[in-house]
Amino acid sequence: MTQAIPIPELPEKLEPRRSGLGRYVLLGLAANAVIWGAAVTFLAVVPSVYTSGWSLILPGAGAGTNVDLADVGQASSLVSSPYLSSALDPRANYKAVIESDTVLRAAAETLGMTAGIFGKPRVKLPDQTSVIEFTFNGSSPEEAQSKSRALFAAFEKRLDQLRSDESLRRERGIQQATRDTTQKLKDAQGDLLKYKINSGLVSSEQVGGLVATIEQLRKERAVVLSQQQLTTNQMSQLTQTMGTTPRQAANAFVLQADRLFQDYLKEYSESTAALQVQLSKWGPNHPAVIKEKARQQAVRDGLIERGESLLGPGTNEDTLQRLNLVTTTSRGSREDLLRDLVTTQAQAKGLSGQANELTRQIAQMERTLKVRTSQQAGLEGRQRNLQLAEAVFTSTLAKLDIGKSDIYASYPLVQMLIEPQLADAPSFPSRAYTLLGTLLASVLVTAGIAVLWLRRSDETA
Repeated sequence: MTQAIPIPELPEKLEPRRSGLGRYVLLGLAANAVIWGAAVTFLAVVPSVYTSGWSLILPGAGAGTNVDLADVGQASSLVSSPYLSSALDPRANYKAVIESDTVLRAAAETLGMTAGIFGKPRVKLPDQTSVIEFTFNGSSPEEAQSKSRALFAAFEKRLDQLRSDESLRRERGIQQATRDTTQKLKDAQGDLLKYKINSGLVSSEQVGGLVATIEQLRKERAVVLSQQQLTTNQMSQLTQTMGTTPRQAANAFVLQADRLFQDYLKEYSESTAALQVQLSKWGPNHPAVIKEKARQQAVRDGLIERGESLLGPGTNEDTLQRLNLVTTTSRGSREDLLRDLVTTQAQAKGLSGQANELTRQIAQMERTLKVRTSQQAGLEGRQRNLQLAEAVFTSTLAKLDIGKSDIYASYPLVQMLIEPQLADAPSFPSRAYTLLGTLLASVLVTAGIAVLWLRRSDETA
């Protein structure tokens, strides 16, 4: 017979431990079921969120404009780099603009959404760069991308509005300055015109022309005085040679040219010749001689009377005898010399009168020059004021035109560096992170229940 092997009895203390372990196992299973159930429910119920990322870049260099204005000056416009100041980052300004309610509402309206549904982007400003990074969430990849594009469009539109407003305000200020410079220009023009009318001095060239004219007149006077001296010397020489003054020579030609005087002179000569013939025949008391003497005296009286009418009072027979040219000894070369004497005297008088006139003109112009010289300073001062007013006016207009083209002074140019991306997978909830978290929670809960069971078992033993 086979002998039965006796089975030892278990200690009584193991029974409670077995029953306690079962309860903790059930508790662990229940806890893990709740954790994994919650995770699965979370993944199934929570809507997926997709994120579209994009970025903008701002230029780092400044820009300058310099316009040369001929005969006026320069007009310049300098736009400094937005990053010259370490205390001011234009990206922070742009972040404030893009997160403003105005931009968000405008972007939401383009998609037919409210601002609350549209949401807000997440903006990041990386250090040591000119880049602005954006991320925008949506219920689908297309919605997130559309929100990003709408936000960028609204952002650019808002920047254009800000630039236009700044340009308008700046233009108003410059227009006010232009009105002031225009008034100053008109005042300078009016002052210069009034001064020209009152003074008679139109330009500084008048003074130079006056100086040149005076110098020319002085040269002419020197030439005339030289000719006058030469003519006077010739006249003196002829006077000494002829023994007759120029006046006497002129009077002689006056008598020679008078027909009545010449008739008297001819009759006087004939009467004198006839008287000589009668005296050679008869005595002085003879009737024929007396008759001829009476005739001669009558002719002499007529001759003297005619001479006085031609030459003036004081003319007598001696004077007429000295001036008588109609003799056989006075014709020919002597008559030519007397004519030269008269001509030379006339030239000397003409040259003297011309020299006196030139002297008078020079003195008058020198007085005018003194007045014009004193007026020239006032004219040049007013011309400088006008040129300055014109330069300021032209420069102001140039700055106004340059300012209109400089629209990126306060709000720098911004460019799309990375286009809004179309997400391949949802950014929330993340299946991998959810499962990892659930697994970690499950392990922790299981470990906690196990530790709790061991501590209870130790206490029971």
